[in-house]
Amino acid sequence: DAVHKSISQAITETTLSYVGPVHVNIHMSEPLYETTNDKLPLDLLGEKHVPPAKEFISLKDLQRIKNDFSFYRRKMIIVGMRTYDDEFNERLNLLNQREDTVVVYENLSNLELEYGIWNIDACLAAMNERKSQQFLPELVITMGGQIVSKRIKKFLKGMPQQHWDIPPGSSGGRGWAMFGKMFDAIEPVNEMQFLNTIIETGETGETGYKQLWLQLSRHAETVSRRYIDGVDFCDFKVFDILHKKLTGNSNVHFGNSTPIRYANFFEPGNVLSVNANRGTSGIDGSLSTAA
Repeated sequence: DAVHKSISQAITETTLSYVGPVHVNIHMSEPLYETTNDKLPLDLLGEKHVPPAKEFISLKDLQRIKNDFSFYRRKMIIVGMRTYDDEFNERLNLLNQREDTVVVYENLSNLELEYGIWNIDACLAAMNERKSQQFLPELVITMGGQIVSKRIKKFLKGMPQQHWDIPPGSSGGRGWAMFGKMFDAIEPVNEMQFLNTIIETGETGETGYKQLWLQLSRHAETVSRRYIDGVDFCDFKVFDILHKKLTGNSNVHFGNSTPIRYANFFEPGNVLSVNANRGTSGIDGSLSTAA
């Protein structure tokens, strides 16, 4: 009964709030070699739940979003794990034209941005600590699922004056709360409506903020490439070789944490999609991939 209840609950969780994988641990006692004639119950799916509809943000909240977004001079949008979406990608590219806003993303974000920070770990490793304050955003906006980078979490810990998580509730297990204040908008927020709202605001922030990050990103890429080209053959070198072999019709799946962390040192290529096991590690991740 306990196993039945756990599996049913896990399946239900995959369809609620922010959709994602659920890992189930089941205790098994010795001996493991005996069998029974008991059949598994057929109603593992449990109760059917309809995902909540995306509500529209009220006019009052829309105006507050516009005012607050315009108030902060340096903005950073961090996009976590998500599937590719044409409309979402188009909106972020429009935001990416602002000089007071920088978009940080990883391979798992499945984005195609012309001027984004894709190598955040390399950037933070190459950053001069004495000049780090000028890179700090005043407003952080998090979107999507998990972020792989531990450095960005450490860099931003307690620093931003304001933190919005869009949509609220999607950040379970990410530790975003340590960034600063949480956004108190209506849940669930209409993601596209939110992006359209901040796109409409005039650019009143710090005009050199994006260029500051882009210069750091190019410097970090140069340093990384110099290291990769000179390193002896090793697991990291294998990732460089494989990355160069990827073609435009590739669907890439990274088995667990180490591969996806390595992958973030290489610019996202023209692959169809990137996925990974997040939340399971080591052999668990590898086995669930094979299964």
